Amino acid sequence: MNISSKYSRTVIFILIYNQGLKFYESGYEYELIKAGFSRDNLNSISNLIVIPVITLTIFINAHLSKIGLKNLLLSCLLIQCFTYTFNIIYLPLNSKLIIFTQFISQLCINLKNMMIYNMINGFPIHALTGMFITIMISFWNIS
Repeated sequence: MNISSKYSRTVIFILIYNQGLKFYESGYEYELIKAGFSRDNLNSISNLIVIPVITLTIFINAHLSKIGLKNLLLSCLLIQCFTYTFNIIYLPLNSKLIIFTQFISQLCINLKNMMIYNMINGFPIHALTGMFITIMISFWNIS
C-alpha cells in the first residue's frame, strides 16, 4: 500500500474512524425495539433509505465547492443534533417519522464523513499524522 496515495489515506482514515462506537445510533434502535417497534421494520427502513442517502451524498459532494465545506459541515452538525434531540425527547414510533428521522440522520452522517475524507485527502503527506490526530479529536468532541 502506497501511503502517498489519496485512496490509501482514505482507507486508513476509515479504518481508524470506524473503530469507535456510535452510542446514540445503537441506543436509539434498542429503545425503539424495546418500545415495541418491529426489528424487521427497522431493518426494512434502513435498507429503504440507503439508496437515496448515497445518491444525495454523491450529488452534494460533487457540488461541494459551490456550497462551501465550512457551511455544510456546520449545517450537518446542527441538523444532526436537532434530529437526535427530537428522537430522544419524543421517541416516535410512527413509521413515517422514523423513516424521515433516519433518512436525515444518515444523510448528515454520510455528508460529515465525506467532508472529513475531503479534508484528509487535502493533507500533505508529511503533515498527515499530526493533522489527522488533531482533526479526529476535534470531530470526536463535536459528534
